[in-house]
Amino acid sequence: MANIKVARVDFRLIHGQVITKWIKYYPVDMIMIVDDGLAKDEFMKEIYKMAVPKGIKFRVVSVEEAASVLEQIDKEVFLLFKDINNCVRTIESGVFFDFLVVGGVPGDSERKFISDGINLLPEEFKQLEKLRKRVSEIIFKGIPEENAVTMEKAKEQFS
Repeated sequence: MANIKVARVDFRLIHGQVITKWIKYYPVDMIMIVDDGLAKDEFMKEIYKMAVPKGIKFRVVSVEEAASVLEQIDKEVFLLFKDINNCVRTIESGVFFDFLVVGGVPGDSERKFISDGINLLPEEFKQLEKLRKRVSEIIFKGIPEENAVTMEKAKEQFS
């Protein structure tokens, strides 16, 4: 069974500076993206695969496939989600991990600023609050060197 070292929500998924930094802090054998749309898009899978550092395996799976695929592999995994909804659905489908970092979530007029590059809708924050029963630690940060924003601090934006 896979050991999920860290799970991350970041709409950009795999991108140079951030993914390289996160992998230095959490060395893994595999990066796995869980996303229904991307799982069906062979062209985009190849694009993301090119951004994966050498020596690290790469896989894209749908939410439905995630639990069974993770059961079958014996790797240290960095799990990536494009959005909070996919993350929640994946946990509800039977994937468990202890540490979730919410990173890049773009802003608009309806979203609340949590930290640089991280903006949530009230519904997304509520979804994350429900996850706290299953995920030991949920934090908000763009890169590992930043100070994390905790769930308690983020909740102030929705009071």
